[in-house]
Amino acid sequence: MEDGHGKSKRRKKDKKRKRRTLEDALNEFDPIFKNEYSPEALSLVSKIRKDDNYETHPCSCKDNNETCNYESSCMNIMCLVECDNSCRCEKDCENRKIQKSEWKSLEVRFTGNRKIGMGVFAKQKIEKKSFIIEYVGNVITQTESDERLSGVYASQKHRYILHLTSGLVLDSTEKGSCARFVNHSCEMWRHNYGFQRDCPVWTSSRRRKSRQTRN
Repeated sequence: MEDGHGKSKRRKKDKKRKRRTLEDALNEFDPIFKNEYSPEALSLVSKIRKDDNYETHPCSCKDNNETCNYESSCMNIMCLVECDNSCRCEKDCENRKIQKSEWKSLEVRFTGNRKIGMGVFAKQKIEKKSFIIEYVGNVITQTESDERLSGVYASQKHRYILHLTSGLVLDSTEKGSCARFVNHSCEMWRHNYGFQRDCPVWTSSRRRKSRQTRN
């Protein structure tokens, strides 16, 4: 018959076996580079843009002898909107990071701390105000999110639900980028900005070569 001490040791061993590994974390989702919209979310986005008279305008950077970048006076950047094909800076425009998926080189690693878990590490030096990565996933409605949380996700420990605006939700639980591991920060080193295309992005707030964020 097993005594209390033996049961305690067995429970600890069982708990240790169930700890999440880096391989587990990376196998939990399918990597994608662009958001995928549900039909309901697409319908809602169309309605929002129609109600808000949504449209982009060419910036005046060319008239000011500038090119679109984070050091210029580009009105689109100031309004947190990417330029489109109407931009007269053409190939010199640096305000299309999301459209071009110009992400920094990152990797997911175990932080070495069981309480913190997995983290995202920069594999290159990231300058202040740099675009790092887009947080992508399934764009769904709040109703669809509620259904997933009470249904298929009810028993899941790791869920990645990011609330946007106007009843839209970004779900990176099953599909997404490694930005899903940047949802909690051990030390603030980036800002979350909302850009067009109804999705957030991460930008650095300090000069850091490498920083970890927990999940």
